[in-house]
Amino acid sequence: MRCASLTLVLVFLFVFAGGAAAAPKYQWRLACETIAGSIADLYAQEFARLLKEKSNGDIQLDIFHSGTL
Repeated sequence: MRCASLTLVLVFLFVFAGGAAAAPKYQWRLACETIAGSIADLYAQEFARLLKEKSNGDIQLDIFHSGTL
């Protein structure tokens, strides 16, 4: 009985601890005046990808098109 309780507690710890590590530490917003699919948008998407890659997922860049921000 004690072993089952300990196992259940450990399972809950691993399940709930895994979600917190996946969230980015910083979430930035970028306003793009052009429409989605334009050259400026493609550069912004590439910048967001590189930013996420180089920061190991700590920084997430959200892109807003056509002045929606």
